[in-house]
Amino acid sequence: MVGIDFTDTDKIVLEYTKMLHRLFKPSIIYFVHAEEDLDDIPEEILDEYGADIMKPTDESLLERLEKTVGEYFQSTPETHIHCQVVEGGPFKEMLHWSHIKQVDLLVVGKKNIENGKGVLPQRLARKIDASVLFVPEDYEIKEIEKVLLPLDFSKKSKMATKLAARIFDSNQVEFLGAHCYTLPLGWHKTGKTKEDFEEIMKSHAEKKFDEYMETLQDEGLKVKSVFAIDENREPSEEIISMAEQNNADLILIGSRGKTDIATVILGSTTEKLLTHHKPIPILMVKRKGENIGFLEALFKLK
Repeated sequence: MVGIDFTDTDKIVLEYTKMLHRLFKPSIIYFVHAEEDLDDIPEEILDEYGADIMKPTDESLLERLEKTVGEYFQSTPETHIHCQVVEGGPFKEMLHWSHIKQVDLLVVGKKNIENGKGVLPQRLARKIDASVLFVPEDYEIKEIEKVLLPLDFSKKSKMATKLAARIFDSNQVEFLGAHCYTLPLGWHKTGKTKEDFEEIMKSHAEKKFDEYMETLQDEGLKVKSVFAIDENREPSEEIISMAEQNNADLILIGSRGKTDIATVILGSTTEKLLTHHKPIPILMVKRKGENIGFLEALFKLK
Protein backbone atom coordinates (compact mmCIF):
# COMPACT_ATOMS: atom_id res chain seq x y z
CA MET A 1 0.00 0.00 0.00
CA VAL A 2 1.24 3.47 -0.91
CA GLY A 3 0.04 6.67 0.74
CA ILE A 4 -0.61 9.59 -1.64
CA ASP A 5 -1.36 13.09 -0.30
CA PHE A 6 -1.21 15.25 -3.47
CA THR A 7 1.94 17.10 -2.42
CA ASP A 8 5.37 17.35 -4.04
CA THR A 9 6.44 14.34 -1.95
CA ASP A 10 4.26 12.08 -4.11
CA LYS A 11 6.75 12.20 -6.97
CA ILE A 12 9.53 10.84 -4.75
CA VAL A 13 7.25 8.19 -3.23
CA LEU A 14 6.00 7.03 -6.63
CA GLU A 15 9.46 6.89 -8.16
CA TYR A 16 10.77 4.89 -5.20
CA THR A 17 7.76 2.55 -5.32
CA LYS A 18 8.43 1.96 -9.01
CA MET A 19 11.96 0.89 -8.14
CA LEU A 20 10.67 -1.38 -5.36
CA HIS A 21 8.20 -2.91 -7.78
CA ARG A 22 11.10 -4.35 -9.75
CA LEU A 23 12.51 -5.90 -6.56
CA PHE A 24 9.37 -7.21 -4.85
CA LYS A 25 7.13 -7.94 -7.85
CA PRO A 26 3.96 -7.62 -5.71
CA SER A 27 0.67 -9.11 -6.87
CA ILE A 28 -1.23 -5.93 -6.00
CA ILE A 29 -0.40 -2.33 -5.09
CA TYR A 30 -3.02 -0.16 -3.36
CA PHE A 31 -2.61 3.58 -3.79
CA VAL A 32 -4.64 5.32 -1.10
CA HIS A 33 -5.45 8.99 -0.52
CA ALA A 34 -7.07 9.91 2.81
CA GLU A 35 -9.18 13.08 2.60
CA GLU A 36 -10.01 14.91 5.81
CA ASP A 37 -13.74 15.41 6.32
CA LEU A 38 -15.40 18.76 7.06
CA ASP A 39 -17.56 17.69 9.98
CA ASP A 40 -15.96 20.21 12.32
CA ILE A 41 -16.66 23.29 10.17
CA PRO A 42 -19.46 25.41 11.70
CA GLU A 43 -22.75 25.17 9.82
CA GLU A 44 -22.99 28.93 9.40
CA ILE A 45 -19.63 28.94 7.57
CA LEU A 46 -20.85 26.24 5.21
CA ASP A 47 -24.09 28.19 4.64
CA GLU A 48 -22.16 31.39 3.86
CA TYR A 49 -19.54 29.93 1.52
CA GLY A 50 -21.44 26.93 0.18
CA ALA A 51 -19.77 25.04 -2.63
CA ASP A 52 -16.74 27.37 -2.61
CA ILE A 53 -15.47 25.83 0.61
CA MET A 54 -16.52 22.26 0.09
CA LYS A 55 -13.91 19.67 -0.71
CA PRO A 56 -13.69 18.05 -4.14
CA THR A 57 -16.00 15.09 -4.65
CA ASP A 58 -14.65 11.60 -4.13
CA GLU A 59 -15.08 11.05 -7.87
CA SER A 60 -12.86 13.99 -8.82
CA LEU A 61 -10.28 13.01 -6.20
CA LEU A 62 -10.26 9.45 -7.51
CA GLU A 63 -9.74 10.71 -11.06
CA ARG A 64 -6.87 12.85 -9.82
CA LEU A 65 -5.36 9.90 -7.94
CA GLU A 66 -5.68 7.58 -10.93
CA LYS A 67 -4.08 10.17 -13.21
CA THR A 68 -1.19 10.72 -10.75
CA VAL A 69 -0.55 7.00 -10.33
CA GLY A 70 -1.07 6.30 -14.04
CA GLU A 71 2.00 8.34 -14.91
CA TYR A 72 4.10 5.68 -13.15
CA PHE A 73 2.07 2.45 -13.05
CA GLN A 74 -0.39 0.47 -15.13
CA SER A 75 -2.11 -2.77 -14.14
CA THR A 76 -0.55 -5.90 -15.63
CA PRO A 77 -1.32 -9.63 -15.29
CA GLU A 78 1.51 -9.80 -12.74
CA THR A 79 0.63 -6.72 -10.67
CA HIS A 80 -2.83 -5.22 -10.23
CA ILE A 81 -2.98 -1.48 -9.50
CA HIS A 82 -5.86 -0.29 -7.32
CA CYS A 83 -6.56 3.36 -6.42
CA GLN A 84 -8.81 4.28 -3.51
CA VAL A 85 -9.95 7.54 -1.87
CA VAL A 86 -11.07 7.27 1.75
CA GLU A 87 -12.44 9.85 4.16
CA GLY A 88 -10.64 10.54 7.42
CA GLY A 89 -7.28 11.40 8.93
CA PRO A 90 -4.19 9.88 7.24
CA PHE A 91 -2.95 8.15 10.40
CA LYS A 92 -6.19 6.36 11.24
CA GLU A 93 -7.04 5.50 7.65
CA MET A 94 -3.61 4.13 6.75
CA LEU A 95 -3.73 2.04 9.91
CA HIS A 96 -7.24 0.84 9.12
CA TRP A 97 -6.84 0.05 5.43
CA SER A 98 -3.45 -1.60 5.73
CA HIS A 99 -5.11 -3.94 8.24
CA ILE A 100 -8.21 -4.53 6.12
CA LYS A 101 -6.16 -5.21 2.97
CA GLN A 102 -3.60 -7.26 4.92
CA VAL A 103 -0.72 -5.47 3.26
CA ASP A 104 2.85 -6.64 3.71
CA LEU A 105 4.42 -3.24 3.18
CA LEU A 106 3.23 0.36 3.49
CA VAL A 107 5.18 3.07 1.63
CA VAL A 108 4.80 6.66 2.85
CA GLY A 109 6.61 9.94 2.42
CA LYS A 110 8.51 11.33 5.39
CA LYS A 111 8.30 15.10 5.60
CA ASN A 112 10.63 17.44 7.44
CA ILE A 113 7.85 19.13 9.38
CA GLU A 114 8.66 21.60 12.15
CA ASN A 115 6.73 22.79 15.19
CA GLY A 116 5.98 19.34 16.52
CA LYS A 117 3.69 18.29 13.65
CA GLY A 118 5.91 15.56 12.25
CA VAL A 119 4.60 12.82 14.52
CA LEU A 120 2.88 10.62 11.91
CA PRO A 121 5.91 8.40 11.13
CA GLN A 122 6.45 7.46 14.78
CA ARG A 123 2.76 6.90 15.48
CA LEU A 124 2.29 4.90 12.32
CA ALA A 125 5.39 2.77 12.88
CA ARG A 126 4.42 2.07 16.47
CA LYS A 127 0.93 0.76 15.79
CA ILE A 128 0.72 -0.56 12.25
CA ASP A 129 0.48 -4.29 11.58
CA ALA A 130 2.87 -4.26 8.63
CA SER A 131 6.35 -3.27 7.61
CA VAL A 132 6.75 0.40 6.63
CA LEU A 133 9.10 2.17 4.26
CA PHE A 134 9.63 5.87 4.98
CA VAL A 135 10.91 7.85 1.99
CA PRO A 136 12.27 11.34 2.83
CA GLU A 137 10.73 14.15 0.81
CA ASP A 138 14.18 15.45 -0.17
CA TYR A 139 15.60 12.08 -1.23
CA GLU A 140 17.25 11.76 -4.65
CA ILE A 141 16.12 8.47 -6.16
CA LYS A 142 18.92 6.06 -7.06
CA GLU A 143 19.42 2.33 -7.27
CA ILE A 144 19.96 0.52 -3.98
CA GLU A 145 23.61 -0.49 -3.80
CA LYS A 146 24.32 -0.36 -0.06
CA VAL A 147 21.96 -1.45 2.73
CA LEU A 148 22.75 -0.70 6.36
CA LEU A 149 21.46 -3.35 8.79
CA PRO A 150 21.50 -2.10 12.40
CA LEU A 151 22.20 -5.18 14.51
CA ASP A 152 21.71 -5.88 18.20
CA PHE A 153 21.93 -9.65 17.52
CA SER A 154 18.32 -10.18 18.66
CA LYS A 155 15.46 -12.07 17.00
CA LYS A 156 14.22 -8.88 15.36
CA SER A 157 17.69 -8.27 13.90
CA LYS A 158 17.71 -11.80 12.52
CA MET A 159 14.25 -11.29 11.00
CA ALA A 160 15.44 -8.13 9.24
CA THR A 161 18.66 -9.77 8.04
CA LYS A 162 16.80 -12.74 6.60
CA LEU A 163 14.41 -10.41 4.80
CA ALA A 164 17.34 -8.52 3.31
CA ALA A 165 18.76 -11.80 2.03
CA ARG A 166 15.49 -12.67 0.32
CA ILE A 167 14.73 -9.39 -1.42
CA PHE A 168 18.19 -8.22 -2.46
CA ASP A 169 20.85 -9.88 -4.59
CA SER A 170 23.98 -9.94 -2.42
CA ASN A 171 26.07 -9.96 -5.60
CA GLN A 172 24.66 -6.55 -6.51
CA VAL A 173 23.98 -5.02 -3.10
CA GLU A 174 26.53 -4.54 -0.31
CA PHE A 175 25.23 -5.25 3.19
CA LEU A 176 26.66 -3.41 6.16
CA GLY A 177 26.00 -4.94 9.57
CA ALA A 178 26.11 -1.92 11.91
CA HIS A 179 26.53 -2.45 15.64
CA CYS A 180 26.96 0.18 18.36
CA TYR A 181 28.66 -0.75 21.61
CA THR A 182 29.04 1.23 24.83
CA LEU A 183 31.48 1.24 27.69
CA PRO A 184 30.13 -0.16 30.98
CA LEU A 185 29.39 2.65 33.42
CA GLY A 186 31.96 1.27 35.86
CA TRP A 187 34.79 0.74 33.39
CA HIS A 188 37.06 3.23 35.24
CA LYS A 189 37.05 0.96 38.30
CA THR A 190 38.81 -1.83 36.38
CA GLY A 191 42.18 -0.10 36.37
CA LYS A 192 42.32 -0.10 32.56
CA THR A 193 42.49 2.99 30.37
CA LYS A 194 39.47 4.10 28.38
CA GLU A 195 41.23 3.17 25.15
CA ASP A 196 42.01 -0.32 26.46
CA PHE A 197 38.43 -0.92 27.50
CA GLU A 198 37.10 0.38 24.19
CA GLU A 199 39.27 -2.22 22.46
CA ILE A 200 37.93 -4.94 24.76
CA MET A 201 34.33 -3.96 23.98
CA LYS A 202 35.04 -3.84 20.26
CA SER A 203 36.60 -7.33 20.37
CA HIS A 204 33.54 -8.56 22.21
CA ALA A 205 31.27 -7.00 19.56
CA GLU A 206 33.29 -8.60 16.76
CA LYS A 207 32.94 -12.00 18.41
CA LYS A 208 29.17 -11.57 18.78
CA PHE A 209 28.95 -10.51 15.14
CA ASP A 210 30.81 -13.62 13.95
CA GLU A 211 28.58 -15.86 16.08
CA TYR A 212 25.49 -14.09 14.76
CA MET A 213 26.53 -14.57 11.13
CA GLU A 214 27.21 -18.28 11.75
CA THR A 215 23.51 -18.70 12.58
CA LEU A 216 22.67 -17.21 9.16
CA GLN A 217 24.94 -19.35 7.00
CA ASP A 218 21.98 -20.91 5.21
CA GLU A 219 20.88 -17.49 3.93
CA GLY A 220 24.01 -17.14 1.80
CA LEU A 221 24.36 -13.51 2.82
CA LYS A 222 27.64 -11.62 2.83
CA VAL A 223 27.66 -8.87 5.46
CA LYS A 224 30.47 -6.44 6.15
CA SER A 225 30.71 -5.44 9.82
CA VAL A 226 30.69 -1.77 10.82
CA PHE A 227 31.24 -0.90 14.47
CA ALA A 228 30.94 2.37 16.39
CA ILE A 229 31.25 3.25 20.04
CA ASP A 230 28.14 4.97 21.35
CA GLU A 231 29.53 7.69 23.60
CA ASN A 232 26.14 9.31 24.24
CA ARG A 233 24.18 6.07 24.65
CA GLU A 234 21.96 7.12 21.75
CA PRO A 235 22.33 4.39 19.10
CA SER A 236 19.99 6.07 16.61
CA GLU A 237 22.49 8.91 16.16
CA GLU A 238 25.33 6.46 15.58
CA ILE A 239 23.27 4.47 13.08
CA ILE A 240 22.52 7.61 11.07
CA SER A 241 26.19 8.58 11.24
CA MET A 242 27.33 5.13 10.04
CA ALA A 243 24.80 5.24 7.20
CA GLU A 244 26.10 8.64 6.07
CA GLN A 245 29.77 7.73 6.42
CA ASN A 246 29.30 4.56 4.39
CA ASN A 247 26.99 6.14 1.77
CA ALA A 248 24.17 3.71 2.54
CA ASP A 249 21.13 3.92 0.26
CA LEU A 250 18.76 2.34 2.75
CA ILE A 251 18.51 1.57 6.46
CA LEU A 252 16.69 -1.72 7.03
CA ILE A 253 15.86 -2.32 10.68
CA GLY A 254 13.75 -4.85 12.55
CA SER A 255 11.14 -3.68 15.01
CA ARG A 256 9.35 -5.33 17.87
CA GLY A 257 5.84 -5.02 19.18
CA LYS A 258 3.60 -6.37 21.91
CA THR A 259 0.05 -7.50 21.32
CA ASP A 260 -1.42 -6.22 24.58
CA ILE A 261 -3.50 -3.12 23.80
CA ALA A 262 -1.94 -1.23 26.70
CA THR A 263 1.66 -2.05 25.83
CA VAL A 264 2.02 -1.80 22.05
CA ILE A 265 5.57 -0.51 21.68
CA LEU A 266 8.19 0.11 19.09
CA GLY A 267 11.88 -0.37 19.73
CA SER A 268 13.13 2.98 21.00
CA THR A 269 16.06 2.98 18.57
CA THR A 270 13.75 2.45 15.59
CA GLU A 271 11.38 5.16 16.73
CA LYS A 272 14.17 7.68 17.31
CA LEU A 273 15.59 6.94 13.88
CA LEU A 274 12.38 8.34 12.43
CA THR A 275 12.93 11.68 14.13
CA HIS A 276 16.14 12.34 12.20
CA HIS A 277 15.76 14.55 9.15
CA LYS A 278 18.33 12.88 6.93
CA PRO A 279 17.77 11.98 3.25
CA ILE A 280 18.05 8.23 3.84
CA PRO A 281 15.02 5.93 3.37
CA ILE A 282 14.21 3.73 6.37
CA LEU A 283 12.58 0.33 5.98
CA MET A 284 11.14 -0.84 9.29
CA VAL A 285 10.23 -4.51 9.16
CA LYS A 286 7.80 -6.23 11.49
CA ARG A 287 6.73 -9.80 11.88
CA LYS A 288 3.21 -9.69 10.45
CA GLY A 289 0.51 -10.05 13.07
CA GLU A 290 2.45 -8.72 16.06
CA ASN A 291 0.03 -5.90 16.74
CA ILE A 292 -3.09 -7.75 15.65
CA GLY A 293 -4.71 -7.72 19.10
CA PHE A 294 -4.32 -3.98 19.35
CA LEU A 295 -5.74 -3.39 15.88
CA GLU A 296 -8.75 -5.61 16.36
CA ALA A 297 -9.57 -3.86 19.63
CA LEU A 298 -9.14 -0.46 17.97
CA PHE A 299 -11.47 -1.17 15.05
CA LYS A 300 -14.15 -2.65 17.29
CA LEU A 301 -14.28 0.76 18.90
CA LYS A 302 -14.45 2.58 15.59
